[in-house]
Amino acid sequence: MTGRTVRRRNPKLVVDEMQMVQDLGFKEIYVEDDLLTLNHAHVNAICDEIMDRGLKIKWNAFSRVDTITRELLKKMKEAGCYGLVYGVESGNQEILDRVKKKITLKKIKQAVALTKETGMSAVTSFILGLPGETQKTMRESYDLAKSLNAPYCLHVLAPFPGTEVREKAKEYGITVLTDEWSKYDANRVVTTTPGAGAKEVQQILHQYYTDVKRYERFQETRERQGILSNEDIQERRRRRGQRFAWSLLRNDYIENLGPLEIEESPTRDLALRLAESLSLPLHQAEEEVTRLETEGLLAPQVVDGHALWSWSKGPSEGAASGANTPGTQPGSLAS
Repeated sequence: MTGRTVRRRNPKLVVDEMQMVQDLGFKEIYVEDDLLTLNHAHVNAICDEIMDRGLKIKWNAFSRVDTITRELLKKMKEAGCYGLVYGVESGNQEILDRVKKKITLKKIKQAVALTKETGMSAVTSFILGLPGETQKTMRESYDLAKSLNAPYCLHVLAPFPGTEVREKAKEYGITVLTDEWSKYDANRVVTTTPGAGAKEVQQILHQYYTDVKRYERFQETRERQGILSNEDIQERRRRRGQRFAWSLLRNDYIENLGPLEIEESPTRDLALRLAESLSLPLHQAEEEVTRLETEGLLAPQVVDGHALWSWSKGPSEGAASGANTPGTQPGSLAS
């Protein structure tokens, strides 16, 4: 849109908005800057402003493995940043070079290790189907992802018009399967290479999703046995809360409920209804409803033996913002 031009906002204005959403009751901000850590002076200025104002809001951001230092990570953590997402893209050096990523496998490992050393989370993101992709290189990416001992995600190539990989698709050995843009969500196969067809990419994705579900079941078992770490317990509760809140928001469950006759208590009655509607264990639905109510995000209005539930305007008013987006925690803001 603007060519190779970077426009940065005044750090004070950035933190003005962070303070505003904190005052509204939000607890977390997802910074949607493709590469926040490119300019260290800019990041340091934002962090200094956050700390000078004493803000306590948590946030995360996107980064590259070749743009961070120990000093920068420490400053960001002190200012409330709890994690970074690194666009790694591939576990094969030849592919990294071909797509002009200008990073090395060694640098990837060093950056993830350094981020974890500072007490922050490091999420790595990979793209399947890049130029030169084969079954072997996809396996190398998956093996690298698992070897880093950190959260990771796999996506598939979505070459939008205007990108070099699409304009030079033939030169790069990329076959574009469809121009149906609704499928360009980075989760569905829309291209192939000579060494990695749609079937092969789907096989890797299937294994990835299977491994995720297996790991969740493993954690659930350890939690029931009382041997799961406090950090992992909090992460599991966080994920459950995200999914629960997004299900409510996406389907307008609260808005469409209408008055519920009070049989036991407003909270338990709502949990019973949602457990049935969302196919959840009752204890989990009750836990999430109680949490949302305690945080001031859901509130019942009781009239004539009936409870009418609604999202409120903000925790300070005993209310909730419905401004959440997919994957965000209730009480958080994607910005």
